[in-house]
Amino acid sequence: YATVAGSSGPRLNPQTKALSEGQISAAAFLNQGADILSDRGLQNAQSAAAGAGGQAVGFAAMGGSSLRYETGSHTDVNGFSLVLGAARQIARADSIRLSGLFLENGWGSYSTYNDFVNALSVRGDGNTRYFGAGWLGRYQKNDGRYMEGSLRLGKVYNKFNSNDIGLAGTNSRFDISAPYYGMHIGFGKETDFGNNKKQDVYTKLLWTHQNGSNATVQGDAFDFGAINSYRWQLGTKWLRKTNECTTLRTGLAYQYEFDGKARATAYGMNIDAPSLKGGSAIVEVGLTQKSKDGKGAKLDFGLQGFIGKMRGLAGNIQATWNF
Repeated sequence: YATVAGSSGPRLNPQTKALSEGQISAAAFLNQGADILSDRGLQNAQSAAAGAGGQAVGFAAMGGSSLRYETGSHTDVNGFSLVLGAARQIARADSIRLSGLFLENGWGSYSTYNDFVNALSVRGDGNTRYFGAGWLGRYQKNDGRYMEGSLRLGKVYNKFNSNDIGLAGTNSRFDISAPYYGMHIGFGKETDFGNNKKQDVYTKLLWTHQNGSNATVQGDAFDFGAINSYRWQLGTKWLRKTNECTTLRTGLAYQYEFDGKARATAYGMNIDAPSLKGGSAIVEVGLTQKSKDGKGAKLDFGLQGFIGKMRGLAGNIQATWNF
């Protein structure tokens, strides 16, 4: 920070906002992990546990993404997320109940871009990863109505560096970690239209919290506040069996982020805060392939496109084996 001649006191260098962009990039990647868990994670747990006679069985879900987030400036986040767990499904006369435990892990990289009216532009680069565990569950009635949810907690790690903040060529970096936790709850209804056609209409609420942390950059102390993401999703998926072994999937959804702001201070002064707040549209296509007798490998391929506050692609490839 500096005291400008003739001013009433010290002012923060506006370029310090780039440090908060590094923080919000890690939060965005945690949200990508929550999406894998609440979508393919639950679906794969349900598929693996079906027909297991109430026994606990293993499941997995994985996916990669390359997304741009408009934050007031923007950040490009690329990464891969993995969920491994075990689930058990119990069939009742009028319903099916699924419950499972899981471990999750993710590795990502990001690049941040900031332009300023009264300072030079800043590019930053970083790496982030997380590791956690949690519970997931689903309760579905015979008429297709269902309720689902998950709980997760773990630790996120974040490394950031830039040579554009302050004096040209001076390196600015931090290497920090913080606990995270979150949950989601969803409601929906599956409708079977016959002729091998089914529709799923759903709504979800997703919350992810990343604890605050502290870092010293170029000898200055920065206090990064906690980041809370509150997202609402509304969407529908159509499933159509083209033959005994192949099912096609298409989907359309809308997502709105209500918060997702990365607040920070230095010397008691607030740094301009980037935010994930805003809406995005999501388009999905996918394909599931299995053997005629249901034994052996079952493959699932999916691709999602995002436009709006989030822009880019996310994809997944799943493989399970039934004995």
